[in-house]
Amino acid sequence: MANETTIPKPGGALKEDPKVDQYISNGMKLIHSEKTRDNIVEQLKADPDPSSAVASTTVNILEQMDRSAESAGVKIPNEVRIAGASPIMEQVIEVGQASGALTLSEDQTKEAASMTVSLYLKTAMENGTITMGDLQAMNDIIQQKSAMEEKEGGGTTPPQSGVLSPPQGGGSNVR
Repeated sequence: MANETTIPKPGGALKEDPKVDQYISNGMKLIHSEKTRDNIVEQLKADPDPSSAVASTTVNILEQMDRSAESAGVKIPNEVRIAGASPIMEQVIEVGQASGALTLSEDQTKEAASMTVSLYLKTAMENGTITMGDLQAMNDIIQQKSAMEEKEGGGTTPPQSGVLSPPQGGGSNVR
């Protein structure tokens, strides 16, 4: 694939990873399938808080992708999840905006990103998809990527300064 996504590998060097591109492609296919697109729009409309609507809808998609991979006997590396979640969330926002289901400010988009990460980690830890060790490894990857982007002068800092912490709070609001 000519336009592959790069992710940091241990030691900080970037490498091309077609797994990330496949993960994103699978998410886009799911978002745009006739079976799910209308449901996504309805889910976005159902929550009066646009940031929360984007977060819960995105997490539902990510979890559906996890279940599908698991049932096929495929283990999705956490690095792939990290790199793929943001473009999937961005596509959920585009679908919502194009359909008129939601409007988000820049601040609400940042809040949606933070809420998506928190909710996804919370549910993934609850169902055993991600362990505390995985969480630390993801945090290390995000910090490496953030440091490389900062060093190159063109990067942005992920929500919450790129540092993951165990999600807090009670039950999930995933629909």
